[in-house]
Amino acid sequence: MKKFFALLFVIALGASMILPGLVHGQKLSKSEKLARAEAASLRRLQKKLAGKGIAANDVKTLRVFEDSNKADRVHTHVQQLHNGVPVFGGQAIVHLNSANETEFRATTDNLIDGIAVNTTPNLTADDAIVAAKGKYKEKKGCDTCLTGTPKADLWVLRHEGVDHLVYRVQLARLDGTEETSEPLYFIDAHTGALN
Repeated sequence: MKKFFALLFVIALGASMILPGLVHGQKLSKSEKLARAEAASLRRLQKKLAGKGIAANDVKTLRVFEDSNKADRVHTHVQQLHNGVPVFGGQAIVHLNSANETEFRATTDNLIDGIAVNTTPNLTADDAIVAAKGKYKEKKGCDTCLTGTPKADLWVLRHEGVDHLVYRVQLARLDGTEETSEPLYFIDAHTGALN
């Protein structure tokens, strides 16, 4: 009988090390709770990904956060990728009850299925910035009036049903005039065309 209780204790101790928070009465820290909720959310998301032809490693967690009204509800917000490049608009949020790891609301799903685009750019980010500044100059008559340093990053963009590899170029004209703006341009990373 003593051996049975000793074995039971060892099993319970092992379970508490492998599965923290599952032993009766044990409390999880907030970071442990969020980490477990993220793992459970990503497992739940795998079916959706497979159904849309998205590889499991083509999502990246942006943030995991507790519901401001109910601490037992945790939201995991993910960004879709395609060959490591973020997909513009391709995101999902899993809404999980952290106590029992079930969804309390259906996943907010803006994942984009069937992406088909070469993710190796022909142009550099600097090339895209030059093109965007040229488009701005055509429209506004100047490019020297821009006040901030342009920023360019690579994205996959589905536009009018066609997938493109683009640079998202953010310009800034913050001069206090009626022309103050922060225009955003999508420059095709293969052709240099404006999308």
